[in-house]
Amino acid sequence: MDVDSETQALDGARAALSGTLWSEYARKRLEILGNPVEPIMIGFFRKRPAPRFELERFSYIDILKWGEPVKAASGLEWRQPKGRARIAVNFLVPDAEGYKPQEDYLKDMRAAGSPEDSHMLREVILSSRTAYAATYTTYYYPPADLVGSRVEIYRSETLLVPDNGGFYLVRYRAQREHFNKYYALFRRFAQYLAFEKEKKR
Repeated sequence: MDVDSETQALDGARAALSGTLWSEYARKRLEILGNPVEPIMIGFFRKRPAPRFELERFSYIDILKWGEPVKAASGLEWRQPKGRARIAVNFLVPDAEGYKPQEDYLKDMRAAGSPEDSHMLREVILSSRTAYAATYTTYYYPPADLVGSRVEIYRSETLLVPDNGGFYLVRYRAQREHFNKYYALFRRFAQYLAFEKEKKR
């Protein structure tokens, strides 16, 4: 049974078995599958699924409404119109710009940030796959200023999704004061990503 069929069956089972001990088994299995999100429907009278934009290595649904993404190394980047946040999706393979072995990248994610950060990796489910996530703080001093005279503070979250031959990076970066404002939108956007083997679902 493919993931979509199993998810539909489990959703029905969870509803039908609500209030029984069996519903917990359906819930746990859905979590393992990534607890896929509900499809986004558009239209007023005749509802239809929101369009999915297909790329070579992944596809997405534009729930951000930030305008056209710009090409970035091995992927795309979306920029909040006022410059308060950015989201990027990249697929890195050997010889690609910014590539390093997955274990080295995970070490860098763990070490990233400032002393106030936890420096821990979390396992999360992203588009039915296991991913590794790190959240951290960075301080940027514009080069024209004296050190310490003006500082820009950013919060970032990076998710690394292993894949055959390389890995996906899904990154969110925002000015610290705006991080929470756009974080839920970022996580929702990430849940609607589909990676190469999942695009035809």
